[in-house]
Amino acid sequence: MQKLSTIYMKTILTFILVAVCVTFFSCQKEEKLPVNLTSVTNSGILSGTIVDYEAGSVDSVKSLDSTILGRSGVSSSGYFTMELIIPPLLKMGVLSGVQVSDTMAMTGSFYINSFKGINATGELKKCNFATDTLNKPGMSYALFVYSDRAFTMNGMRNQTSTWGNKTYSYDNNYDLAINKGWNELIVKLISYNETTTSLRSSVILTNTITADLQWRNFKHSVSFAPKRKSSLKMDF
Repeated sequence: MQKLSTIYMKTILTFILVAVCVTFFSCQKEEKLPVNLTSVTNSGILSGTIVDYEAGSVDSVKSLDSTILGRSGVSSSGYFTMELIIPPLLKMGVLSGVQVSDTMAMTGSFYINSFKGINATGELKKCNFATDTLNKPGMSYALFVYSDRAFTMNGMRNQTSTWGNKTYSYDNNYDLAINKGWNELIVKLISYNETTTSLRSSVILTNTITADLQWRNFKHSVSFAPKRKSSLKMDF
């Protein structure tokens, strides 16, 4: 089964990118995560514990966009915490098929890589899967998004493209409300069907955070879509 990380490197999808800076983690008493299952406060404190963490396998995590924007140390139990600052922002604009209540809203996001010394060891994601072959309905993961204002998104955007003798079709559904400040959003795979000549998938971006999401360190990249020169992409 072809991995989605390879498939999605070839298509432009839509959702919010964010750049982040973090302060270096210092050894201290581990704080409780924010309420309502989210890992980030509205003011920008991101915390978590890597499950199945092997002590010493990772000693820092760095938030990244086009450059290193910040870092956190990792405790012996896999705990990390980051103080996020407002990143460079891009305007939402208009999306075909999607109602955006304020197209002038400015947003941004980020991804996190793990390190051992100066060497990158993988990518950190809050998700409900332990594999990068993402083809089962219900698989989902978190996006951490900053917005300069509150707005809503509702609707569906389809993108279809062909490479070689194979057609790729992606339905990107939006049903969410963004708050001013930091938000945790969830990308969930609704359906997936692949044959030798076609791949069709449907995903939804919502505010619904489920209890099965855990922080995992993947030993190689599981970014599911290319970076796009826009504030919008579906990152799955």
